[in-house]
Amino acid sequence: MDYIGRSWREEVSKQMKFFPWHLFLITSTIFLMGIGLSISGNEQLCVYNNIYARYEKDFNEKQALFEQTILADIKKLRKKFDANNVQIKELQQKLINQKPPI
Repeated sequence: MDYIGRSWREEVSKQMKFFPWHLFLITSTIFLMGIGLSISGNEQLCVYNNIYARYEKDFNEKQALFEQTILADIKKLRKKFDANNVQIKELQQKLINQKPPI
């Protein structure tokens, strides 16, 4: 029994000598870097949210004004287009009704 116990203790001590400390250090470094990046990312996100909250109302008003001006311009272009279509149809009718020279 003493022989088995000594061999078991020696195996455990050998395993502890060959513990992959380099992998542990790399893993812990990556873990700590991830925590640091998440903290800094949250701070940046808070800054963006504050800026957005400050200018959101003004942005929405400007967006609505922009949409109104665009819609007004589209209506003007549609009226010009319809007027031009009427003129084109009148000219086509004149050309059709015109007598060819003999």
